[in-house]
Amino acid sequence: MAELSPSVQAYLDLFGHEPAAEAEKYLTPMELDRQAQEAVGKGEPIPEWRDRATTKTGTLLDNLYK
Repeated sequence: MAELSPSVQAYLDLFGHEPAAEAEKYLTPMELDRQAQEAVGKGEPIPEWRDRATTKTGTLLDNLYK
């Protein structure tokens, strides 16, 4: 991932992981930022982002989580 937005950086700092590769690929930077901001505000990580490293989807993006 390139430079993180302030909201995504706050999410990383709080929860210890970046957005899932699929989120980075398919969401706009504005959508990523909004989702990260909402999660930080709630104090709860986004389950799909949190669990992606251990979830095998059968796609090439699985290789990012070795």
